[in-house]
Amino acid sequence: GSYLLLLFFLEWGYTVTTEYFWNGRTPGKTLCGLRVMHENGQPLSWWGALLRNLIRIADNIPLAVIYGS
Repeated sequence: GSYLLLLFFLEWGYTVTTEYFWNGRTPGKTLCGLRVMHENGQPLSWWGALLRNLIRIADNIPLAVIYGS
């Protein structure tokens, strides 16, 4: 159980913290020259980074529907 909790926090915490502390960039985004910001051009906030990465679950729904059958 501890291992699964560690994996969960590493997977979810990594992108949230790097996007917040590195001004909307992860190492991959930095290599590609990309940056995440709010729609009005403001830097990404902690809440924005958290919400953005929690929404990532919706990206996997089509795969679950296709391969779950």
